[in-house]
Amino acid sequence: MTKALLSILLSGLLFSCRNLTCAVPDITPIFVGFDSTDIDTIIVRKFAAGTNFQQLEDTAIFTNKPSIAGYSTSGDTTTIVLNIPSGPPKYLMPGNDWQVYLPSINVTVSLDNIVSPQRHEKCFGDCWCINFIDSFAQNGRKVVPTRGLIPYMGGVGYLMYIHR
Repeated sequence: MTKALLSILLSGLLFSCRNLTCAVPDITPIFVGFDSTDIDTIIVRKFAAGTNFQQLEDTAIFTNKPSIAGYSTSGDTTTIVLNIPSGPPKYLMPGNDWQVYLPSINVTVSLDNIVSPQRHEKCFGDCWCINFIDSFAQNGRKVVPTRGLIPYMGGVGYLMYIHR
């Protein structure tokens, strides 16, 4: 009886084990030293990766209205959560190149060469995992991103600092 029960439990564990493809992370822009009027409207452009920002795939306009984007300011630093209403296609994510354009001051910040190797995890039951972002290029310069608190969301994520 004990052997049969042990056999059933072991086979249940073996069949519940599965490979899980980890979620793709996103990058949250942090604006440092900008006036609120500089960043009250932000245009995010999504490009096919590796096309030198020549193959535009999508454009989204975000304003500082709470229903459009999450703005959180502390001192001279504003975190803008662009992904709140827009869904995954508007996240700043690996797999594409991005431009963040501030029309009020005619500034474009480019984000490309996002290195985020896809990994897989063994999983028993309900599981969740996320890939890491090793680096990206911001305006042509390699950046190793930090993970930090995202005030508006209350979670932790990858941050991209944009200085005035």
